[in-house]
Amino acid sequence: MQREKTSAKEVLQKLKMEIRSSQNTLLIAVDIGKVKHCACFVTSLGKVLRRKFFFTNIIDGFNNLMRQTKFYQKKENLPKSLFGMEPSGYYWIQLYEHLTESSKKVVTVSPLAVNRNRETINVSKDKSDPKDVYNITDLMKQGKFYLPIYRDKQMRQLKRLMQIYYRLIAQKASLRCRLRGVVGYIFPELERYFTDITAKSMIIILENFPRRDRENDQRGYPDYSGEDH
Repeated sequence: MQREKTSAKEVLQKLKMEIRSSQNTLLIAVDIGKVKHCACFVTSLGKVLRRKFFFTNIIDGFNNLMRQTKFYQKKENLPKSLFGMEPSGYYWIQLYEHLTESSKKVVTVSPLAVNRNRETINVSKDKSDPKDVYNITDLMKQGKFYLPIYRDKQMRQLKRLMQIYYRLIAQKASLRCRLRGVVGYIFPELERYFTDITAKSMIIILENFPRRDRENDQRGYPDYSGEDH
């Protein structure tokens, strides 16, 4: 296990040294969005080829990005390419998978590094501004990137299902508390006989008698509203 970590570290260090000394690499930074992404194309020497290129977060948009990448590689005679992005939620996964399946090198940058580097270059202070995508290319040129921690598809699906499960458990607990509060206000006597607020017998009673029978109250039945008379 330790050997695999060392190997990954060596690969990362070699890639960083290669980018810092490279003169024939196209750097493509991507600012991740939910519906569409924004890419910036810069050479490893710092020449900005295109600052903003928008493409959708679907396969057609990914193909547009690939065509644009090939165009600048051919135009500027840049045989190598490196894609970089700031991982945002789950929205970057589809693009990452598409790039790796196309045998493209992909790295990620730390959100903390993006925030700090924003202060040193002339870009917008608004994090959501697409001009900030140039910030990512600047970090890539400096070699301030890392290999993404990526789980296989089955593990990601399992993690997602577990997150949904725990969210539903929390929602269930919240609804149970709200139901207990309402029942305690309308029928405070019921909880004397039912420990489980969601028991089937309790639900049947609530479905058939959603409110107190006022006629019975008028006939002299005791009032369980909890008010002192």
